[in-house]
Amino acid sequence: MNIHLDNYTILIDKLDRFIRRYYINKVIRGSIYLISLIIVLFLVFSLLESQFYFNKTIRKIIFYGFIFTSF
Repeated sequence: MNIHLDNYTILIDKLDRFIRRYYINKVIRGSIYLISLIIVLFLVFSLLESQFYFNKTIRKIIFYGFIFTSF
């Protein structure tokens, strides 16, 4: 009976480690995607501003849009 209990706890421990690694990988991947999206948006908005020289209102809209999108 003790052998089955030990095997069961080993199995549960292995499953627990697998689940933790799985979700940690998901968090890391999501963080990389989020940081990449923010950098790409920043580059796009900066490129648009440098090419078209928007007026004050449009720049304000772009700035707050970037902040809103980042959060």
